[in-house]
Amino acid sequence: AYMQGFVDPEYRRRGIGRELMAWQVETGTAILSAIDNDLPKYLRADEWDWIEESHRMYRRFGLEPVRYFTAVPKALDGGGALHSLDAVPSPDEDRSLDAAALAAMNSSFADNWGSTHTDLESYLHRLSGEGTRLDLSFLALADGEVIGLSLNAHFPEDEELLGRRDGWIETLGVVKEWRKKGVATALLQASFNAFVAEGFTHAALGVDTENPNAALKLYTNQGFQPTHRSITSQKAIESA
Repeated sequence: AYMQGFVDPEYRRRGIGRELMAWQVETGTAILSAIDNDLPKYLRADEWDWIEESHRMYRRFGLEPVRYFTAVPKALDGGGALHSLDAVPSPDEDRSLDAAALAAMNSSFADNWGSTHTDLESYLHRLSGEGTRLDLSFLALADGEVIGLSLNAHFPEDEELLGRRDGWIETLGVVKEWRKKGVATALLQASFNAFVAEGFTHAALGVDTENPNAALKLYTNQGFQPTHRSITSQKAIESA
């Protein structure tokens, strides 16, 4: 159960955040405790590392840091050549591949921390969600089979705040059998080329710093530079 909350700056330091957090912890604990299975259960909260007051509050309620995620932007320089694949089409061009793309995504992230299986309904909801740009996203195919994908997005409202135009690589995955063969690099390059053509100045993504597939190394080798870090804190909840 993920908890998130904010307090208007004019009303901070009056105990409002503490009350909201207490309610979330109580409610989340009740929901998780009532689930009748033997799976581990956790309360979790994500926050940027410099928001110290939030992390102090998490510790006060028994949540401890367990994982670190880094935001890594990259200035775009005009693109380059793709690695050899049968095809790198946009999902927008052929929606008949949605189910195959979902299967590839679930397979790609099966060994990642905190990853859970996504059903087709949730996947289709995401494809139509705010910011998602299927026309700037790509599937990697080999002999007609989806072996990887890059689901990308753009959030125009960020431009004024950041002073740049970011294309977000929100999900980049390659099925296990096709890793270390240049597929992820090809998907990245296809995304870079599309971003440049769209007039974006930067590519951006977030990565688990302890990703078991050396994702952070892949991204830094492609010119991404770590900037901001988010911390996931959690508390284990016992079943009733």
